[in-house]
Amino acid sequence: MYLTQALAKYALELDFHRLEKEAVRQAKLFFADGLACMVAGARERPVQVAVEYAKKHGGAEKASIICSKVRTDACSAAMANGIAAHIHDYDDVSDSSNAHVSVVMLPVVLALGEELGATGEESLAAYITGVEVCALAGRAMGKENFRRGWHSTSSLGIFGAVAAAGRMMGLTEEQLVFAMGLAASESSGIKANFGTMAKSFHAGSAASKAIRAARLAALGYDSNPACIEEKCGYADLTIGGADMSPAFMAIESGISEFLDPGMIMKPYPSCKASHNGIDAMYALVTENDLKPGDIKRVDVQVQPYAMDLLRFPVAKTKLEGKFSLNFCMAHIIAKRELSLNDFDGDLVEDPIIIELMKKMNVEGSETLNEGDNMLVRGDTEVRVLTNDGRELVKRVNYATGDPHCPFTEEQRIKKLRDCFGRNLSPAGTQAVIETLGRIEQLADVSELVEAINSAAL
Repeated sequence: MYLTQALAKYALELDFHRLEKEAVRQAKLFFADGLACMVAGARERPVQVAVEYAKKHGGAEKASIICSKVRTDACSAAMANGIAAHIHDYDDVSDSSNAHVSVVMLPVVLALGEELGATGEESLAAYITGVEVCALAGRAMGKENFRRGWHSTSSLGIFGAVAAAGRMMGLTEEQLVFAMGLAASESSGIKANFGTMAKSFHAGSAASKAIRAARLAALGYDSNPACIEEKCGYADLTIGGADMSPAFMAIESGISEFLDPGMIMKPYPSCKASHNGIDAMYALVTENDLKPGDIKRVDVQVQPYAMDLLRFPVAKTKLEGKFSLNFCMAHIIAKRELSLNDFDGDLVEDPIIIELMKKMNVEGSETLNEGDNMLVRGDTEVRVLTNDGRELVKRVNYATGDPHCPFTEEQRIKKLRDCFGRNLSPAGTQAVIETLGRIEQLADVSELVEAINSAAL
């Protein structure tokens, strides 16, 4: 059996009512977290560009662009909502795929859910299916795909998104195999575009293309079932070939990404590769009462893969700051926090932040986690030399939000309120949180979308 066939079969046979209760509980938490990130980003400039695109070029008004009065075709809505969900880089991470998964699955689920009148349970099941299929693709190809410069959120996320779309549309197994093949040809996204609007475009584009692939397959458009494994196929061209057995073994064993290894919820609106360093710096600052004037030099060791992500030692724009450990740690030193507000605006102009960034040196280390330097957990060691001669060291293996160091319920709700509160009224925020808590009971997922849009400021 080829991987496209195994993934299609898995997606269509996943039985929501036989899933482990804890997996469903976790899925609901991450569904809510991803939707909160989408609402938080709904009025950022890249999203407004996508809204204008939908107004000029969109089709039949069957799906909503969140926090706007615009209804358009499902592909255009998924594009805009995917950009919104990923623009702050505040969204979850799948360890198996090295991908932000909810930002690709949720736009598909919401757009098609509205168009098809799907129930909340059907929508949640499709979301879970998409996350699990993306993780399976990641178990086969994820680390090398990411290592070579592909943005797994879109390059692997599209396989999960097309699985979610195919399930919601009721495709046959053959049709979903064909859709998977089309997804393989549409897979894209490069890390060289990190720090620009293009990164969030990857998420929106993958969601939009997944819907299109599923629709074409439903109409009889075929593809090669062996397009991943064959010579000149997806694996050969993107990573030089791959061992598919880990994915097949995971399917056979019934492993859920929500439980093993578990999903990562982000406490900071910046690249995941920066989070361990942020936590380490926060510990050093608070434990030693450090002020900006105390810092002489900061040396940081990260896993080698992180150097491809932390691309901007001295960030010039706020988008670059999301991929600058220097920028993030500078904010922790100066303000003892790192929030959405710290990334508002365009240019980095605070002289204290700029000066602190220049005192920092971040390098990749082969010894932090010998044997596997591609773990999303991102082991990081921070060493601070103070002006009075102290040398302070902190290593963090698991950042806040990792399954080994999960959010408290208080932290989770605070993040939801902070994100929803950017564009929803306080009363509306509470109503949406309550609706999310009973999502599987909704007769139509449009109730959730309507609750968001009616609460929009």
